[in-house]
Amino acid sequence: MGEAEAADSSGPTTDLQRTKGEPVPERETVSEGVTEPVGEAARTGTGRRRQAGTAVGRAVVMLAVAAVVYELVIPYTHIDRTRLARLVPTTSGLAAFAKTTPQAGEQNDGQSGLAAVTGAAKTSPSRTGIYSIVWSASQTSVAAVIAFLLPDRATAQAAVSQIQTQHMGVTTYASDSLDRKSTGSLAGVPGSYTATYEPSAQAPKGTPSLEVTEFSYGRIDSVLEALGTTSRVGTDAASLTAGEYTLLERQGGQVSLTMKEYPVGLTAGWAIGAVVLAAAFAILPILRRRRAEKRRLAYEAAMANRVIVKGQIITKRRQ
Repeated sequence: MGEAEAADSSGPTTDLQRTKGEPVPERETVSEGVTEPVGEAARTGTGRRRQAGTAVGRAVVMLAVAAVVYELVIPYTHIDRTRLARLVPTTSGLAAFAKTTPQAGEQNDGQSGLAAVTGAAKTSPSRTGIYSIVWSASQTSVAAVIAFLLPDRATAQAAVSQIQTQHMGVTTYASDSLDRKSTGSLAGVPGSYTATYEPSAQAPKGTPSLEVTEFSYGRIDSVLEALGTTSRVGTDAASLTAGEYTLLERQGGQVSLTMKEYPVGLTAGWAIGAVVLAAAFAILPILRRRRAEKRRLAYEAAMANRVIVKGQIITKRRQ
């Protein structure tokens, strides 16, 4: 028994065999000279491709956010009433007026005499306007187009009957010695209404005839007038109407007076800033991960060279 106890006392001292005042060493397990590879997947080609794809995704997200914020912050809008000129053709398409210079411009929509137009000019001034263009070869040979831009289709339709009463009534041109001889429609122009006026019995010699056509397309009402000889006004008015209808058809019956401007300097600065932020947002996380990985590898390398013996850390010397 004595020899057994002596043999046991010669072995390593356990925590239970330590004296009361002796500190208990911290338990640590370190495999001497053996380290397990870490971060191996990140260093493979697949891991790097995954990181690159994630970085590109982050950059795209940042650029998309920058584009949305740019659209909300940088552009500014204003009303450009010169765009009303888009409501009418620039040429008549008639040989009689080929060498004439037209008179064109915006008309006062508050004094049109049309209740629908006057009301719209008060409530929606940025969406309402009147523009006209007139070709005149002589006092008895004239062609004109008048276009009314209204805020919506309902208002445009409401103005149709008022325009017909004002421009195409039975006695509208009685003071000019013209009587309304007939009314009808023009083939190929849906919803069109025409009125033909010829000199009355009391009209002076040489008084011209007049053909007036009206139609509505989307938010736009158009009135077309041809003044000339009785044999010609019908074909002239039809040609004017066809040209105006084709023009409005190309525009879809929509002409906006609102212009959006993009300042060049601010746009360029915003683009450069967005690219820089997107690059930082994509690259910085990768750099942080790589820096942390290097620190961890350095720590594990240092730990691999240490051995704990009876609570004391011994660093092995490099051979």
